[in-house]
Amino acid sequence: MNVTIYPSQLTGSISIIASKSLSHRYLIAAALSKEISTLHNLMKSDDIDTTITALKTLGASINLPMVSGGFPVLKDALINAEASGSTLRFLIPIAMLQSEPVCFEGTNRLPKRSLEIYEKLFKEKKLSYERLSTNHLPVRIKGPLIPGNYTIRGDVSSQFITGLLFALPLLNETSTLTIEEPFESRQYVDLTIDVLNDFGIQIKRYANHYTILGNQEYK
Repeated sequence: MNVTIYPSQLTGSISIIASKSLSHRYLIAAALSKEISTLHNLMKSDDIDTTITALKTLGASINLPMVSGGFPVLKDALINAEASGSTLRFLIPIAMLQSEPVCFEGTNRLPKRSLEIYEKLFKEKKLSYERLSTNHLPVRIKGPLIPGNYTIRGDVSSQFITGLLFALPLLNETSTLTIEEPFESRQYVDLTIDVLNDFGIQIKRYANHYTILGNQEYK
């Protein structure tokens, strides 16, 4: 049987499948802006709900689709990342933008997932990082995060890199971030930088080296 197909102009609209990776990133970037953002088509998931709750603890105002926030203001806060590694690793550097202690905890397997990258980096910078058990969680941290030169192995989760890329532009001086080879999660870091660009944050990249100017604002 022969089928004849005639060309015609398509009309209408469709909704693309929501992305959890983008939903986390856009929520966090919007919460770091003092202005109001409108976010549509966020993925509905427990992890996204956890990020929303954590951002509210950090001082953001979220009444979807409207999100606004600004510089985190905390007093001895507790953030439960539940089972979400993205929530935990994205928000630890952001919570360190201020000088009050913040405790992170989690459920299921999250307390056993490694945070050694942050532990090593922050202790090198003489920042307070205290495990409260033999597991990686709960952990108590205390800022303020300081600008400087940061180096991260490229064979670890991009979540550590993304967390720093969110926070470092808000510091008062320029920082650098170097990713050692093999850089296995470059595409997720590129995704983060695309979101940052959408909010007016500029990151200069040269191969595996990133320069993050200070005193920037999320818009």
